[in-house]
Amino acid sequence: MTGETSSDIRVVMTLMVRDEVDIINAWLEYHLSQDIDQIIVTDNASADGTREVLESYAGKGLIDLRHYPHHDKKQYQVVTGMARDAYTRYAADWVLNSDADEFWLVPEGHTLGEVVRSLPRSGESFPIPVSNMVGRALENGVDLASTTLRDVRTQEQLERVGLHSHPTHNLIHPGRDDIEVAQGNHFSSAPQADKLPEDIAIEVLHVPWRSWQQYRARVTMTGKAYESSPDLKPSPRHHTMRDYRWLKADFLKPFFVARLSPSLNGDGFVADDRLANIYHSLTSSDSLETSTDDASEIANQDDLLDQYLAAGPALVALENDRAAALTEAQESFNELTKHNELQHERIIDLESTLEAERTRMRERELLLDQKVVELLDENAHLKTQLAPEFLQGAINFTRRLTRHK
Repeated sequence: MTGETSSDIRVVMTLMVRDEVDIINAWLEYHLSQDIDQIIVTDNASADGTREVLESYAGKGLIDLRHYPHHDKKQYQVVTGMARDAYTRYAADWVLNSDADEFWLVPEGHTLGEVVRSLPRSGESFPIPVSNMVGRALENGVDLASTTLRDVRTQEQLERVGLHSHPTHNLIHPGRDDIEVAQGNHFSSAPQADKLPEDIAIEVLHVPWRSWQQYRARVTMTGKAYESSPDLKPSPRHHTMRDYRWLKADFLKPFFVARLSPSLNGDGFVADDRLANIYHSLTSSDSLETSTDDASEIANQDDLLDQYLAAGPALVALENDRAAALTEAQESFNELTKHNELQHERIIDLESTLEAERTRMRERELLLDQKVVELLDENAHLKTQLAPEFLQGAINFTRRLTRHK
């Protein structure tokens, strides 16, 4: 825009959160320090203390806090609403939609807001790469200080421990009053560029496995939400629903330990201390309420790894077969549905053609009846001499002749 400076460009973040008390304080403190004009947060009926933390920030005027009490997997509606409000209420030029376990990073010496304001204003959205971060295998609590391994496992290494893929990219999209946010925070209705400009670096560090207690609660929450919403159908390869089945079979914990084991995953992890540095900078300012003193490692990890090695690969193979069978069944169902729809359309077309032909025949019969009467009118003496039965017979004969033509 002509005459516009970077200070005129407004950046707004949105966050939908449920039961993330172990990390929400660190997320807020970090992103509030990143030169963001406004943060809109929706709490999804948290019951672990998250709501109280959010209300303390809202009470200080630091965030715009809303509440969504339903556990119905309608995240796209809530996030879309926040994204639109970012534009209509806060005049956002750029909107960043985040989760509480995602930390948005830019090169040292810059703030996130500063880098986002340098993006070209082309009307496009931009994909932001996401990397998982791994730390100690904890029973409970959180230890960002030891979360220093970035996940770079190959597809084969991921599959081995029951994971399908690395995270889908996040998104920065332009502020618009008609924006639609879809599939979590990964896509929007705005046109999307293939990648960020070469001279702009933004990425997200994701911390999905902070402790066994935290992850078990997340898997349970997702599984029960889908169970209570039968109209929503997760894909056959939905990773959390697969974990939910393993949780109900009391075998998810061995997978959890296996996913975090450096010895088992070999060169699938590389050192990355950026998240730990963020944690240390926040603790040095006394802004965090969480502490690594609350974290405890999972006991008997060697036994859990042995359990995984004994049965885990076989369970992964069974799940892959299940997903393939369900996918094939769904594709067959889709083909049958399409075939039935085409057949139904053909039947409707035939019925329409038949009805049109019937209408044409009725009109022709009426026309011939009229012509017979007109002929009789022209020969009045015939009209009086001929019996009514003969007249009707003449009409019927005329109609039969017409049908045979």
